[in-house]
Amino acid sequence: MSCCAGADAKDLSYLKSKPFDQLTAAELTAAKEEAKKLKVRHMVACADPGNMPLSNDKMEGFQNKIAKIVGEKMGTDISFFWRPYLERGLTRDTFDNNECQVLVDLPADYAGILTTNPIYRSTYVLAYRNDAGLDIRDLGDPKLKHLKIGVFQHSAMREVLADRGIKEGVDVHIITADADLRPENQPWRQVQKVVDKQLDIAAVWGPFAGWLKKQGAPLVILPVNMMETDRPLEFSLAWGVQNTNVVLKLKIDLALEEAKDEIAKVLADYGVPLVQCSNCIVEGNLPSLGPIQQARLQKYEERFVKPAEDQVLSKDATADQVVTRERLEAWLKDGADVNAELFSAIS
Repeated sequence: MSCCAGADAKDLSYLKSKPFDQLTAAELTAAKEEAKKLKVRHMVACADPGNMPLSNDKMEGFQNKIAKIVGEKMGTDISFFWRPYLERGLTRDTFDNNECQVLVDLPADYAGILTTNPIYRSTYVLAYRNDAGLDIRDLGDPKLKHLKIGVFQHSAMREVLADRGIKEGVDVHIITADADLRPENQPWRQVQKVVDKQLDIAAVWGPFAGWLKKQGAPLVILPVNMMETDRPLEFSLAWGVQNTNVVLKLKIDLALEEAKDEIAKVLADYGVPLVQCSNCIVEGNLPSLGPIQQARLQKYEERFVKPAEDQVLSKDATADQVVTRERLEAWLKDGADVNAELFSAIS
């Protein structure tokens, strides 16, 4: 399926043979120039037909609204191919079968595809009624072990709570692929159960709770991304294209940047909790653990990954304390056990 036509027929074969992050400055500049000239006649986006407030086949989700805005900026009409995001083989089936050119609302570091610039960053939250008399400060709060908490079947929050021994009383929302036909199976319904007093707390992806609160639900929404350091609870979301479709990615990036104010309004209208993100189209204002995690990663790399600097021998070292290659080869020739020597060195 062809969605696009360029003004010139330049040799862009390098875009199909090199990963995006390995393009040279000159190659990237050339690709950006092609993106500016690219005319997109029509584009198909894959989206979930039943996962509000993100998207649905009635075009009511914020991703549907954002796609319409981006299409207008690109001068193209965007239609949708509906595909439940919970099914296996999402990228393989959709791209290989030419079902769509873009996948909306994927993690910005989604493996195996090329993603646009991140659009926004959000977090998991605890959502509970504002008249419930709860005052939760952290995920280790003993009260959580005695409350009925709703979690999604495959969810970082379910794992984080289990790590803290919170398993009893957890209401697990089972994944289904027919949530467009059975709206009661959509994840946001766990928040509705809190509103209806069927659950004490919903431990959910932030946009599910923010959407209901924006509609007037009596909710407290507590971001939890700063309460956990071992498992990530905040994520940047982007659109995905095929790895070789660099020019289309850059074309969408240009449209996203042009539409940033309109996109910010859509996210605000839907009550999406927005985490600080310096490289996102919409930057957000909630504190982010990202910089803290990055600093820890850097320290880890410095300690365990980067080659150690050569150590200068002490002037006080005696001859028997200095190990040279000649001495090592002599030991091995005499039958030294390599594993034993390595064990001794580590000890």
